[in-house]
Amino acid sequence: MDEVFHIPQAQHYCRGHFGVWDPKLTTPPGLYLISMVPASLLSMLGPHPCSPEFLRTTNWALSLLLFWTIHGLVKRLRPAQSAVAATTLSLSLFPVSFFLHHMYYTDTASLLFVLLSYSLSLSHRHLAAGVAGFVSLWLRQTNVIWIVFIGASAALREIQQRANIVHPGDSLLGSIGQLLKWAAGMDRG
Repeated sequence: MDEVFHIPQAQHYCRGHFGVWDPKLTTPPGLYLISMVPASLLSMLGPHPCSPEFLRTTNWALSLLLFWTIHGLVKRLRPAQSAVAATTLSLSLFPVSFFLHHMYYTDTASLLFVLLSYSLSLSHRHLAAGVAGFVSLWLRQTNVIWIVFIGASAALREIQQRANIVHPGDSLLGSIGQLLKWAAGMDRG
């Protein structure tokens, strides 16, 4: 994996060498900046803790926050489901992402901030959702697709609620259909 490139880059950031950049890296520096927060706090206790083990622990801690974010989304999106904990655990231990929680790589933090943005958007906390979405872009620039989807979904929900055309059981296509019918009706009168 790209951990062999990310760890040395993070260590440069930990030392305050922000002008050093490995040209093999294609992701923004969000993960390194996030890692600097606990590193700077722990540096008060001794030497700068930017060892590979510490950096991997940072990612592991982010995976715990991801677990709770997934748990909140499962509870919100499937409230009648009796196995919320089992579903959360199943999603958190999904093999593709689970193994990356133990490496210093952008996927865990990226997924955390995209899902946090979605969760905040569902709670109508759009400013906070926007901030989480912005942070996600500092981790992976391709998250722009997810953030646009989250923003478009929020806009669709707001329009539906204001126009009183909310149908809770509608699928995304059903919602778009209702919105189009509403918009067509506005042209006539």
